[in-house]
Order: sequence, then C-alpha cells, then structure tokens
Amino acid sequence: MSNKRFKVSIIYFVVVILTLLMRVASALDIYSALGIDDADAFWSCMVQIVIFGVVPFVMYLLMVAGREERFLPYFPRRKKKEKKQDEQQSEQQDEIARIFEDQDLAPVVQEQDFQTVGFETEFATQEEASEATPADLISTEQKPESKAAKFGKKLKALFKDFGFKRVSFSDSLRTIVLAVCMVIIGTGVSVVWQTVLSLIGYTRVSSHTDYDNLVILFKELALVAVLPGLFEEFSHRGLLYAGYKETGWKFVLISSMFFSLMHQNIVQTGYTFVDGVAMALVMYYTGSIWPGMFMHFFNNFWSVLLGYVEQNGGALAFINTIYDWLFSTVLGLLVGILAVLVAIALAVIMLVFMRRAAVKKGRIDSKPFKNTMAYPVLAELMFWLTIAVGVAATAFSFVWGMIR
Repeated sequence: MSNKRFKVSIIYFVVVILTLLMRVASALDIYSALGIDDADAFWSCMVQIVIFGVVPFVMYLLMVAGREERFLPYFPRRKKKEKKQDEQQSEQQDEIARIFEDQDLAPVVQEQDFQTVGFETEFATQEEASEATPADLISTEQKPESKAAKFGKKLKALFKDFGFKRVSFSDSLRTIVLAVCMVIIGTGVSVVWQTVLSLIGYTRVSSHTDYDNLVILFKELALVAVLPGLFEEFSHRGLLYAGYKETGWKFVLISSMFFSLMHQNIVQTGYTFVDGVAMALVMYYTGSIWPGMFMHFFNNFWSVLLGYVEQNGGALAFINTIYDWLFSTVLGLLVGILAVLVAIALAVIMLVFMRRAAVKKGRIDSKPFKNTMAYPVLAELMFWLTIAVGVAATAFSFVWGMIR
C-alpha cells in the first residue's frame, strides 16, 4: 500500500464520519433547536461546501500535496543523524564565509578544500574559486523557496491529482449523450429499487419542496444540482482518483461503492451505485473530473426540474404528462422499459468510444482488467473501516424504514 493512498484513505474516512454526524444531527432536529430557520439549506451548505469541499481540500494540501512520502505536515520524522549533518553543513557555510572575509587568504585556498566542505560548486579552477564570493559557493538549489511558490506548487499538484484537466471535444460530446442516457437509466433503476423495497415492507418518507416561485426553483438548483455536482465529485471522484488511480480499473468499483454508501440511505443506494459507475468510468477513461461534474449536475438538475413541473406545469407541463403515461399504463410501461434498454445500449457505445480514445492516447492499458496494483485494496484497514461505516449507516436506514 502506498503512503499516498493511505493518507487519502484517512482524508476520505474523515469526510464520511463528518457526513454521518451531520445526518445524526439532522435526524435529532438539532438545527431547529439551534434556531436555524432553513435547516435543509444549512445542512446542504455544510455538507457540500465544508465537508466535501473545504475539509478534503485543506487536508490534502497539508498531508499529501508536495510532501512526497512524509506523513504529517509539521512533524517530519527526522533522525538524529540527519539533524547532526544539517548542523555540520551550517557550520561549514559559516567557515567559508569567514575565510573569504580575508581577501589575502583567498588565493591560497586549494581546490581540494572546496571538495571537503560538502558543497558542490560550478568553479572549474582555483583561480575562478579565488575570485568568488561566499554567496557564489552556495548552490541555487539550496536557496529557500518563498511561501507563495511552495503554496502554488501544492495547488498545482492538487488540481493535477484530482483530475482538473481539459477534455477533448469528442469526449465532451460523448459526455452529454451519456448524461442524458444516465438520467433514463437511473430513473429505471430507481423505480425498480423502490418497488422492491416497498414489496418487502419498507416505508419511505419523501421530502417535499413547495415551488411557490422561481426563487425557490433557483435555490433548489443551487443546493441540489450545482453544489453536489461540484463538491460531491470533488471528494468522491477527485479525491479517490488521487489516492486510488494506481489501482487502475479497480478505482471505478471503489469510487462507485463509496459514493453509494456515502449517501447512507437505502433508498438511494441502487441508482447512486449505477450513476457512480458511469461517472467513475468516464473519469477513468478521460483522466478528467469535469465530465463527471457535468453528469452529476445534469442528473440532479433534471430531478429538480421534474419537481417544479409537477407542481407548476406551464410550458413544460408535457413532461409531467409523459411521465404519468409511462407509469400508469401498460403500453407506457413497455415504452419505458424499451427506453431504458436503448439508453443502456447507447451509454455502452459512448463508453466504448471513450475507452478506445483513452487506450490510443496511452491513458489506460489495452487490457481491460489488468491488475496495476502491487498490493490488494482488500488488505487496507482504512478501506474496510470506510465500508463498515457506510454499510452500518445504510443498514440502519433500512431497519428504520422497516419498523416505521
């Protein structure tokens, strides 16, 4: 297991635990007790922006970006021998400075003297060395970087690790087609999943939003579509890609499974896993986080739009009419099943083309299931702890729905 992957798994585990705590606080109605008027908006902003955005961003900068194999940012494990060598090097620098303060002694300094002080210089002859100043003897590589430069390098490393890169025009078009297909596929999976839960006695309590005006519509679009599209992908695709990219195709399974369990709600488990597979595959093939962000946004945007149309109708009332026909008639049900099958076929075609482009550009191996990982993921402690928390929370939501 790589040191980097271990640190990423710790960061993601913290994200999962904080999400669980927020859900517990919401279930206990703590937000209302604190006098928060819009508890839903507060919950969404805290989870999306802070937990899925700020927390992994800051922790990754401190623990991973630009730190190579060091574990903690301010507590490097330095051996006594290394510390002693640093002290000796500092003393040698001071000695050189004292020697060259006396210009009369400079010509008699032999070439081998420069080799014994522990510094590499660019002077080929004794004459060149005698004319040099103490500052010239110190390599430019030893000059400390500014804090701004160090921070800039960390940011660059973070964005690169998280997959913030441009996508080709052809893959962008495929992403748009795939986003539409996944809305249809996700709807079909959700209907089947909820039907099965209902048949075994699960009682679902659905949230309801009153779309009284356009202000509420745009508010819901921001909270339900924009924020999750950005920050959930940042954590569940970008962060995991940074840590598990070396696992190759297994990143897709890890990301989709964690994404599904992260919702900690049995009702959402089915379609979030399927959507997670699609978005993780796209990131695996393109190496970019942007397509997944668009797909996530589009899926949630469509869900909010349906809720608005159902209550207000207007120019988009025909959408509600079509949905009613699909779910209330035998012919409509058959057409719906056919639409899902066509969407699956089209989605597979888009993914196949993305994979071919990825292989051609050398982003992935030509063998679909080549094991690119030195050690199995199943041997990692943090991996299992994250799964355990997600399964426990999801199982609790299931039991709660069964006894409700």
